[in-house]
Amino acid sequence: MLHRNKVLILFALALISNCSSPQKNDDPGITVPNVFVGPIRMRRPVAPPIKPNETPGSDRSARAVEANTDQMECQPIDQLIKKDKMKKILQCFKSLKDPLKLNFELLRHSEPEWVLQVGEDTPDCLVEEISFIPVPREVFFLADHESVLTCINSRIDIERDDSLDSVWLETDTEMSVTLSTEDFPRTENDTRRLIEAWALSPFFGKNNTLHGKSVPRKMCQACFQDEKIFKSDTREFPRWP
Repeated sequence: MLHRNKVLILFALALISNCSSPQKNDDPGITVPNVFVGPIRMRRPVAPPIKPNETPGSDRSARAVEANTDQMECQPIDQLIKKDKMKKILQCFKSLKDPLKLNFELLRHSEPEWVLQVGEDTPDCLVEEISFIPVPREVFFLADHESVLTCINSRIDIERDDSLDSVWLETDTEMSVTLSTEDFPRTENDTRRLIEAWALSPFFGKNNTLHGKSVPRKMCQACFQDEKIFKSDTREFPRWP
């Protein structure tokens, strides 16, 4: 079941077209061609984001890791939208008879959201249920980087200030979703994976790569609340793309 759920995320991501994504050439971070989509954690705090960029091994780095692990507030991606909300979204999809093309604009602030661009043909129930889709401010995920299982933190550049740390690429600010009636979710589980895919789409850059910075293992273990996360059998995790 886990594998099927994650495949649904991958399928939904393939239906999304993103726009307006200029990239910075002096970026010192990590870009990975594929990631494990099984274990993903998100943060959507009002407070400033985690700072994983201290020099490893330094006293300053140790203090930063200790401080950050005390206030991680990480959550599984399925905590993004409540179950009763998903039921209403599913009911809406079940009532629709025609294919859909939806356009969203990303609202950048401490708790980012996709904002539905409402047109004359936008179904009323979708206006009611998905006018605002919450988006993680940052995510933690696992990837093979230089043949090493690495924990990477990626975030939305809500400041859009080139004078700041350039590792955070400018995020796609528009999303266009095209769904045939056959693509409509049939179950609550399908609905959740579809909406989660939309929520995660700002973190995927050109060629469906993900970008960010590697974080200390202690910080990642605290986020996942799993001291054995780096001993996981990654063969069980589906990859994207």
